[in-house]
Amino acid sequence: MLSAVAGGDQALASKPTAVFDVCPSPPLLWSDTTCQHLIDCARFSIPAQLISMPLCRATATGLRLAGAIVQHTAESLSGVVIHQLANKQRTNCLGWLAGDIDMLEGSTPMGAVETG
Repeated sequence: MLSAVAGGDQALASKPTAVFDVCPSPPLLWSDTTCQHLIDCARFSIPAQLISMPLCRATATGLRLAGAIVQHTAESLSGVVIHQLANKQRTNCLGWLAGDIDMLEGSTPMGAVETG
């Protein structure tokens, strides 16, 4: 649909009108569907934003922020590799959305230091 609205594949490649967010499933899992979305973005010149979301004490490696940072880096770089293998001329950006788990409530406090 983006290609049709932009006036064709060339017009979309020269002036992208959207950014597609792609998220791996922690820890370091890329589903077939997510990989295909990332490959399609690269092939059709749609910028992709890789958003890794490790949660300390839940889905992050280890219990501390350092483990979440290592996991985020590994997940983001693996997404860059998938994207670049599909089209070396396309760029993407990395997003960060780490968080923590409130063990009493079972919720993710988005005001936590880790999230910032």
